[in-house]
Amino acid sequence: MSRPRLNDPPAPGSLFGRGLRLLRESEGRRYAISLSAVVLFEWAEDDRSTRRLVAAQLVNAKLATRVEVARVFGLHVNTVSRIAHVAAEGVTASIGRQRGPHGPFIQGDRGGRG
Repeated sequence: MSRPRLNDPPAPGSLFGRGLRLLRESEGRRYAISLSAVVLFEWAEDDRSTRRLVAAQLVNAKLATRVEVARVFGLHVNTVSRIAHVAAEGVTASIGRQRGPHGPFIQGDRGGRG
């Protein structure tokens, strides 16, 4: 395999993480993540669930940071963190704690619940 030379054109796609590239096929409206010459993931432009799963797997496999994945995928860093956590923990992570008050509130009490 030949090494790239100074005047060689850059490889297509956005480089991020540990040598990953985000490739976009303009005609078929498909995306792919490659590592060197190996395609790791592939999804259609309108397939949001697979896109989110790929983002989570890249973070959980430590192939890219949350910030890098957020930048390349056009997501907020908090969104990447949340989907990576849910993917790592499974369904129980999505259940979480019940929102709202967790006990009685005594009016006039300064700083807390009773």
